[in-house]
Amino acid sequence: MGAVSSGRKACVATVMDLYDRVAALMVMMSITVVLLSLCGSFLAVLLLSFYLLHHLSFASALFEVVPYFMLAIGLAAIPVSIYGNCAAVSRNKWHLRGYCLMLVCLLCLQLAATFLANEFRIMLETQHLVQVLVRVLYIKYTSLRLLAGYVY
Repeated sequence: MGAVSSGRKACVATVMDLYDRVAALMVMMSITVVLLSLCGSFLAVLLLSFYLLHHLSFASALFEVVPYFMLAIGLAAIPVSIYGNCAAVSRNKWHLRGYCLMLVCLLCLQLAATFLANEFRIMLETQHLVQVLVRVLYIKYTSLRLLAGYVY
């Protein structure tokens, strides 16, 4: 009976040690989420304050939507990661499940923001390409017109 009891104690100790490692990893993950959300929020504030993208909404709605969306996701990630730290320290499985659900929601929002920013980049590149083509065609047209004027 003593061998079985010591075996159970060793198994429980191993499970608790593993649980402590997982809790420590979750705390590190929450700290990483906080740092990344602060970086994203800083980038959004930079786009809003330095580049003044929100004033270019007359050209496209994406100029206004993308920075505010990035800022909202960054600010929403801070309380979620604080909640994750508290859930990891308390070791309550329902809090950990709630934290996992919140992280999945934030991941979906982050993916949406990434696709929105990519769409914004493609729109800017195609508009720039169209503007360059219009300029090239205008230069060719005017040079042909000038050349035709000199011939006659």
